[in-house]
Formats: sequence, C-alpha cells, structure tokens
Amino acid sequence: MVFCTSNVGDIMKKITIKNEFSNDNITRVAGERLRHMILDATKEGASIEIDFSGTMIASTSFFDEGFGKLTQHGWTEETLSSKIVLKDIHHKDEEILREMFKNRLHDKS
Repeated sequence: MVFCTSNVGDIMKKITIKNEFSNDNITRVAGERLRHMILDATKEGASIEIDFSGTMIASTSFFDEGFGKLTQHGWTEETLSSKIVLKDIHHKDEEILREMFKNRLHDKS
C-alpha cells in the first residue's frame, strides 16, 4: 500500500522498520520514536517512505503512538497521504494503522 507518490526532485527519507526497530517494534516507546522520526523528516520538508518489508507489527500501541498521535501535531488524513509512503505493509497492519489514526482524529472533534 502506498499513501503517496514522490515527484522527481522531492526529498524522500526512508525508514526501514526491520532495521530501525529490530529490538522493539510493538511498544509505545518504539512508536513514539517513529513519530519523532516522521516529524523531524517532515520539518526538513521531506516525504517519508516507511518500509515494512519482512515485518508484521500487529500492535495497536505502536501504530497509535507512531501514527495516531500525529493528529496532535495537526496531521489530517490528507497530510498523512501526502507525506508518507508505506512500502510492503501487511494488510492487517495497515488496517490497525488507519484505525488508530481515525480514532485519534475522531477524539479531536
């Protein structure tokens, strides 16, 4: 699943979950670290490719902390779709990610 496509010349930062989170890819602490990586990259004007190859997370805590809490920084579904490319994400993980994000958006209203 791909949230966005990158135009030629765009800055694209890549985060490989298997490498960056090899010791912990399920906790809120890991999700918080991911969220900060996303926010830091987007402050620099980059789009982000998050590569889930070879992993299955299946953790609401990780996805809520990593993606859901982006709404606290003003992110909308449009922001998410324009800034992040998800590569090789398991369909169940994508469902969890989307649900956590939508729940956080709903909580804000």
